[in-house]
Amino acid sequence: YFLIQQASTLALAALGWAATSLGVTVGGFLAQLLQWTVTALSWVVGALLLVWGAAFLAIPFADWLSELTEPLVEPALAPSSSDLSWFSRAQWRRIRMDAAKTLVSLAISVLGLVLSSLPLLGLLSPVVLALGISYQFIGYPQTRRDEGVVASLQFVLRHLPLCLGFGLVLLPGFAIPFFSAFLFPIAVIGGTLLYG
Repeated sequence: YFLIQQASTLALAALGWAATSLGVTVGGFLAQLLQWTVTALSWVVGALLLVWGAAFLAIPFADWLSELTEPLVEPALAPSSSDLSWFSRAQWRRIRMDAAKTLVSLAISVLGLVLSSLPLLGLLSPVVLALGISYQFIGYPQTRRDEGVVASLQFVLRHLPLCLGFGLVLLPGFAIPFFSAFLFPIAVIGGTLLYG
């Protein structure tokens, strides 16, 4: 909360300085509206950073859970391509790959939020967000097979109806604060099964 409040204050100060240097005076209702808008945007950005920061921290747990789920997949998935011990180079490469996929997923989420604020294009927002969720959660078994960002995107596009359905089922649950923490392991298991 403190960081969001500080970011909001800095943004308002920067906007005030910019308006003053341009000779624009902002007062009364307009100033209050500007303050509310910047505060709301700061909360949205803060929430996104919190959620995706937690996703970064959860990468090892999600990878472990996905690996435990793989024996349940029928037909069986191809074996992982190399050593999965914690201190191997392959494992650290996979963590970096998962981090890159999480950043792509964050970009997809931002795109979905931007679309939601645009007339008519806002109708595409749930579709974009649902595909972003699918992309994130099918990535764990893919990463163990050294399938990077592009391969994950290609998988989503090849299996568009399945990925869209998976993401649309999870989307309302991820929109509820704290409930998403309980939904996360279910989504990892579901993404692994979807990949299989």
